[in-house]
Amino acid sequence: MEFAGVTELKAVQAEGMMLYAVAELTSNTSWRRFAFLNWDEESDAMLEIIAEHFRVLSDDEMTQVMRRT
Repeated sequence: MEFAGVTELKAVQAEGMMLYAVAELTSNTSWRRFAFLNWDEESDAMLEIIAEHFRVLSDDEMTQVMRRT
């Protein structure tokens, strides 16, 4: 996933987190709020992003992104 117009990012030990789900939460604004849910319910790890837009990358696009890092 790629996010554009990110206004807020909340992360606690998010790197290496085993992802259970991604949920878009309701908002009273035009911004979109996404919560990345951790598989380990007892872990403090979390990630939340508030952004204007998002898109899902194709396999080819993801390969290009990974080569840049």
